[in-house]
Amino acid sequence: MDSEPTLAQPPAARLRTRQNIAVRWIIVAAFLLMICVGVGFNIYTLREGTLAAWAEYPETVRVGDSFELRLYLENQGLTDISVQDIDLSPAAEDEDSILIGATVKGTEPDMNSYEIDQQQHAYTYGRVVSPGETQTVTFYFQAVKAGEFHTDAYVFLSTATSFVWDIGITITP
Repeated sequence: MDSEPTLAQPPAARLRTRQNIAVRWIIVAAFLLMICVGVGFNIYTLREGTLAAWAEYPETVRVGDSFELRLYLENQGLTDISVQDIDLSPAAEDEDSILIGATVKGTEPDMNSYEIDQQQHAYTYGRVVSPGETQTVTFYFQAVKAGEFHTDAYVFLSTATSFVWDIGITITP
């Protein structure tokens, strides 16, 4: 009985093929991880609906320094978005808010503010972001206490949707 010869790969070729497949999976996994995590030092972006929001701020300042926290609000949709309030709050229950380590000296644009408690302040923004428009909100701070501070910035829309990100600043003596 004649049988047709079969071609077998030498062991080294099979190993190279398995290595190539493993390398490809590692590259795909790394690419997907980069997409999921995002890229950016000190720029954190969250999107929900059609409003993109992100922040820029220094990583480290010294006691006595003035510094700025800028929030960017970009309407990527086709209809107006009404932004009601912006709150600065501790990022976690066991962490201090930036409001413990620094004093807000002003905002641009000017906003009425009220203190919810020592670590949380709300600012009445009350503006509409038109389609394609990006608005900048700047908080001017004076560093008063050394430490590590983590703050979430909540942007409340008329639809009660909020956007949150962790803002971490170290104040050195």
